[in-house]
Amino acid sequence: MKRTIILHLGKTRLHLLKMVGLLVIIGSAFGVLSSVSDLLITLKQADLAISNTNLAIQLFGLTPSQITPDIILGRSMQPLAWLMLWLGLLLIGAMVYKLEGSLIPIEEIE
Repeated sequence: MKRTIILHLGKTRLHLLKMVGLLVIIGSAFGVLSSVSDLLITLKQADLAISNTNLAIQLFGLTPSQITPDIILGRSMQPLAWLMLWLGLLLIGAMVYKLEGSLIPIEEIE
């Protein structure tokens, strides 16, 4: 025996989905700004380390001639990964925020 249950999302007086979506959007926007800032700091440090021997040894443990683009790319991977994560959450938050009223059919088999 099949039974279909209709789940109503949205259309409530409190608009809880919009509030949750807005909170996710705001939080992920701050995360995007933070990861872009970390990425720019990493690139600026690498740029400065190429011209300063003491800074290169302190930041990378290498001399300026040993700092290659692949080392700089490896250092910037973590901020890039966080940026992609926050952009994905921003997209999910925007989708939840735009969700006006949806009906989700759920089939139950007994």
